[in-house]
Amino acid sequence: MADKRMFSKKMISSDAFLEMPLTAQGLFFHLAMRADDDGIVDSPRKIMRECQAKKRDLDILIQKRYVLTFPSGVILIKHWRIHNTIAKDRYVPTTYTEELSTVILKDNKSYTERKQNVGNIETDCIQSDSKTERSIDKIREDKNSKDINVHSGEMHDTENPSLNQFFESIWKLYPIKKGKGQVSKTKKQVLQRIGYEQIKRCVERYVTEIRSSGKEKYMMHGSTFFNSGYVDYLDENYVDGEQSAVPIKKNESEEDRFSCLEPDIRALLENCGVIDGQSLDLGNATDEQIKYLQECGVL
Repeated sequence: MADKRMFSKKMISSDAFLEMPLTAQGLFFHLAMRADDDGIVDSPRKIMRECQAKKRDLDILIQKRYVLTFPSGVILIKHWRIHNTIAKDRYVPTTYTEELSTVILKDNKSYTERKQNVGNIETDCIQSDSKTERSIDKIREDKNSKDINVHSGEMHDTENPSLNQFFESIWKLYPIKKGKGQVSKTKKQVLQRIGYEQIKRCVERYVTEIRSSGKEKYMMHGSTFFNSGYVDYLDENYVDGEQSAVPIKKNESEEDRFSCLEPDIRALLENCGVIDGQSLDLGNATDEQIKYLQECGVL
């Protein structure tokens, strides 16, 4: 395996890349430097600890689709072939052949998931890159029609009945059933590959942990848990007794400073890393989000 790695100037100079927090950008470089010759990283959590990155930095890379994930815990640099060209006489194939067999190389040299057949219907395992930062106005516009969309739209999409049935089965496991429509098709496919039994264990571990800590009122919404919250509770990541990332107030009688925010927008700001417990990180906020926080009296 080569000791040197290259990066495409075009990719790392794009607005999408530069708009990420510096910590997420730094984590990307560390992951890419340690990837094998096919772009697979087999110890992402170890690398996170070594470079002092946070879980949300990896979540951002996943959401922005700079890395692809596998149930085994290894990850793949999506644009690896754009960044690196390795001579045949120096190329060392990955040992993670099973994971690599689930992706294909597109014409633009980026990896994407293979198509899967569900019954007699062929469905694509990949959809357009989801945007972490949705417009606040768009959230408000969609809010009144969300329940209708959930029951008559994606959840009953006849193009992929087995995927929707699977998601319905794990959604029933989770106690706080909010934000159902915010879980994308791509994320549902990731959850389906992990499997019902392991997702069930993730839910049980998280619910038991947060209830035993007395912080049940801070339990994540269903959308937050199934988008990223479950990762720490997977079999390969979970350590019994380890504390979850539950926002804990120094003073239990202290009022929630963000209670004035609309729930959907608060969830968005938490997912973007702008809100962390009772703290704000405006370095991750857009001008629109800062203006909204000012209007609500938070700033």
